[in-house]
Amino acid sequence: MLRAAGDRWSLGNTLRVLSRVALIQGDAPRAQALGDEALALAQELGSRQAVGFALRKLAEVACWQGAMERAAALFMAALAVARDLGDRTEVAWNLVGLGRIAHLQGEAARAAALVREGLAQFTEMNDKHAIGAARHALGLAVVSAGDAAGGAALLRNSLALRQQLGERAGVAGCLDGLAMAVAEEQPEHALLLAGAADALRTSLGEALPPVEQVARDRWLESARHAAGARAAAAWTAGQAMPLEQAVAASLAEAPPTA
Repeated sequence: MLRAAGDRWSLGNTLRVLSRVALIQGDAPRAQALGDEALALAQELGSRQAVGFALRKLAEVACWQGAMERAAALFMAALAVARDLGDRTEVAWNLVGLGRIAHLQGEAARAAALVREGLAQFTEMNDKHAIGAARHALGLAVVSAGDAAGGAALLRNSLALRQQLGERAGVAGCLDGLAMAVAEEQPEHALLLAGAADALRTSLGEALPPVEQVARDRWLESARHAAGARAAAAWTAGQAMPLEQAVAASLAEAPPTA
């Protein structure tokens, strides 16, 4: 309809949204095609802001596909555009994106530094949605850097905010992050939280990027091994647990005793 009407500005916005939806649903090839079309259109229109938006979306697609070097290059290109335009929001999102790439490449300290820079800008702008996402990313990096308690505190903060904002996909990610944070010391509790996250993500029709799924499978397997005969029951209990109860269990400093 937008193509027929000749509204190419609105078409560009729609293409980026549809690319994001396709990625959430796990359809990376469609997300790539839509993102490529959005970028080409932005270049035709001569809109540097739209080019920057499209580059960031394509970076997210590349990250999903496991093409980390390409993703980093696209985030850097988008960051350069955002800085040139003075767009603080886009600067911050691209910093967080670069932090995520660093985390997935095993560079936890660099990841934390990048995300902290983006989080500081979001905090100055009081963008609660972005603050929740950035604290989540920072919590994961801090856990991976070896500070499980510090990372868990950030993840709990993110979880409380995202639950307040009704961001259910973000809630699922925080539940998983907290499960990872406690997996070594409290494997049964980790499996319960991960089971709850899995059930929520399934209800939303969302898929994890393959690179994140591989990492998740590793710590889940370790938790199952540590929990032994109690592993299946903990996972099943998490999947059946009401979301509000799972969130409450995650926000507690220690797992429930009963």
